[in-house]
Amino acid sequence: MTDGLIYTKGTKFYKFYNEQPFLGEESTDILYTARVLRYFKDEDKYEIYVESETGFYKTEVVTRQYLHSWIRLNPDGVVSFNIVRDGQLRDVMIMVHPLTDDSIDPTPFAVCRQDCVNVFKASVDTPVKGQVWVGISINKNNCPGNTNINDYIQCDELDYTDMVVVYREDKVEDMLRLVWSKKYDDILTEYAKKRHDSNLTGISTSLKTLMEDQNFMYDFHEAMGVISVPFPVDDGSAEKIKDVLGQLKESYISKIYIQKYDRTIDTSEFKRDWVYMAPDWSVVTDDNLREIYIVGYDIDPDKDYLTMKFGTNDKEAIMQQLGFKTM
Repeated sequence: MTDGLIYTKGTKFYKFYNEQPFLGEESTDILYTARVLRYFKDEDKYEIYVESETGFYKTEVVTRQYLHSWIRLNPDGVVSFNIVRDGQLRDVMIMVHPLTDDSIDPTPFAVCRQDCVNVFKASVDTPVKGQVWVGISINKNNCPGNTNINDYIQCDELDYTDMVVVYREDKVEDMLRLVWSKKYDDILTEYAKKRHDSNLTGISTSLKTLMEDQNFMYDFHEAMGVISVPFPVDDGSAEKIKDVLGQLKESYISKIYIQKYDRTIDTSEFKRDWVYMAPDWSVVTDDNLREIYIVGYDIDPDKDYLTMKFGTNDKEAIMQQLGFKTM
């Protein structure tokens, strides 16, 4: 990992503290995590918040030497929160860059911004006839037609940027904790006022609602290598999960194993293939279910997925079954 990322905002550290036991009880190692909120350059100090698995929480200012006694967690990506300008109009744009082999692709994997026509909702009826949907979250893998991700980051000027490192398990509220949201809320409110008399709909007036309304977490998860599915990831959805994995792997999935993801799990020890999976936040609204899971799976090499699913492995016949026109 490059030195420049070690103390970037959002960096996480962890440490085990031995808790003093009550009389007659054994001592217990409690996991504490710390995360950098701000860096005070003049003093070379950091504002961090510390929490434990037992619910302890505090915010404090510490020295660099203090953080050296903790173990740093390698981040999974970088998210930049930007204020950009097109002519006299200012806009908010969020960009997601996964970390790959200790490097960052300068081209974002995913983008979320307000002043952009929502190509996914273009065919959806607006509240008032003739209006246009604006605000979008999009990633490299779902850009429609002949567009690519660079088409969605065009602007005249970059007025302000705030870069934070992120982790696969982060949620919207975790990221917002790392930036001064009001700065972006003010820009979005200004945008809404300037567009008040226009034919646009879907305008958000806060950073939080922009990210939620445009289902930013779907694209963030894809950037982090997490498969999003339109149902809870639990044993009750086992057959649906098998079907999703069967389509992705083009194999017959005989059995799955579901485990809630956390940083203490060493996936290098796994003896079978696995994926990260999470529910699509636009479908599953219960916060208790909005978690990432590790789904291990077994493939039965003696069974053909397409034949088991459609009764044939002829792809043209399958297309016809699905209602697609074939030659």
